[in-house]
Amino acid sequence: PSAQTTLVTIQQGSSSKPPLFCLYGIFLYYDLARHLGAEQTVYGVYVEEEVNTTSSTSSVSIAELATRYLQEIRSHQPVGPYLLAGESLGGLVAFEIAQQLRLQGEEVSLLCLLDSTIPGKYKPSFTQRLDFHVKSLLRRGMPYVLERIQSRIQPVTPPSDLDGRFAFRDYAFHSYTPQPYPGKAVLFRAMDESHFSTLKGWKDLVLGGLDIHDLPGTHFS
Repeated sequence: PSAQTTLVTIQQGSSSKPPLFCLYGIFLYYDLARHLGAEQTVYGVYVEEEVNTTSSTSSVSIAELATRYLQEIRSHQPVGPYLLAGESLGGLVAFEIAQQLRLQGEEVSLLCLLDSTIPGKYKPSFTQRLDFHVKSLLRRGMPYVLERIQSRIQPVTPPSDLDGRFAFRDYAFHSYTPQPYPGKAVLFRAMDESHFSTLKGWKDLVLGGLDIHDLPGTHFS
């Protein structure tokens, strides 16, 4: 499908430091930009997907998305060093953009993954899920139990008009096979998510070193 790319200035910095490009979303990055300080310029980049909501499949890959995003980024900043950040699926897009930039001989000075899971073999095992629930119970107590019960009774169902978009993202995620990256990255993990323990699988892919920071909260908070 065709797409329209949007780049929005989330925060215009007061210095000449390289801008931070936040991928696959705009509004969710405003609070982050504010906490980075007034001197840091932050852009939000989002490719508007034209998805056929009557179809359950899509052929758009993470690599193709990354190429579209990178074209927009380089139209605003032709040369590095580049600062990239992405939340969830946006982290995979940022990872792939970093790969493409390295192949083009450009420097990536920051690759930030915000609670981004890895497709394929990194699904949590039964033992990992059990360990996560025990630790969450010990840390949070009864509120955690009540939260889990409520999620079972009232599961979140996406509106029908968004089904095509969820199928689009599901295909992009599961069809992506990330390759080892020679640079460094920073990973922020949401401690109240069941995929928490498996995110360390990024260490196998980020060959230049991975800094991990664990934050309280869920994938969405």
